[in-house]
Amino acid sequence: MLALLTMLAAGCSRTPLTERDVGPFAKKYVAAINSGDVGALAALLNNKVSPSDAADRLGDAAGGPWTLTDTTVSTLNPSNFNATLQVQSAQESRKWVLGLSDVDGQFVVMPLYPSTSSGASTVSPSP
Repeated sequence: MLALLTMLAAGCSRTPLTERDVGPFAKKYVAAINSGDVGALAALLNNKVSPSDAADRLGDAAGGPWTLTDTTVSTLNPSNFNATLQVQSAQESRKWVLGLSDVDGQFVVMPLYPSTSSGASTVSPSP
């Protein structure tokens, strides 16, 4: 019985997320950036720790509107990963790296800049 429980516990680790899993979220993210709506972007980010994050991201995304051209995913651990979004405007191409966590099947985007209010340091995705 113990051996069975050990095997089941080992098999419960999450499978890495793929571009197919993240693609719909990436499209919504680019659409929210293009809309310029801070509230809509904040809701999508699902990050209550950093209330100014949506406004920071909109400021860093100036020069759009942006078109999503590619999405890649790299897994950091079973619940945290980076999604790299290749975006294109009429003037330039950019890579946006989103630090994402999968919390109960919903994405939480890590803050763009480290939090100064809590003193906690976070990974800062590049625009």
